[in-house]
Amino acid sequence: ELLETIATLEGHEKVELIFQQVGERLAARYRPRVEGKDMEGRVQAVVGVLTELGFETIPTRAEHGFSLCDENCPVLKIAERYPQVCAMEQRLISTLLGAEIQRTQYRLEGAPLCTYLVTHPN
Repeated sequence: ELLETIATLEGHEKVELIFQQVGERLAARYRPRVEGKDMEGRVQAVVGVLTELGFETIPTRAEHGFSLCDENCPVLKIAERYPQVCAMEQRLISTLLGAEIQRTQYRLEGAPLCTYLVTHPN
């Protein structure tokens, strides 16, 4: 209801701005956990952060990096109306890892879970 009220009074752009600012604050809060770590250490730290935020994220090694699978989504009901929260999560993961990530499965498109592929050069 809160987001709907903001969208009604201030417009959907304001909701987007809120998610952007929340994501930036989360990144700043959790950045010290990943600093100075190699990619594997950053992945483990990000999994810990996501766990604290209510996700159940399982990391696995992929051919050229890692795969992160969100086996549950604590914000699914919000995401169904405001997919900006999904973009915020993706930006947060990318920022903390210091790498571009690609969403390869997406609940909002009918997949059973959300999966991100993290690639890095070796």
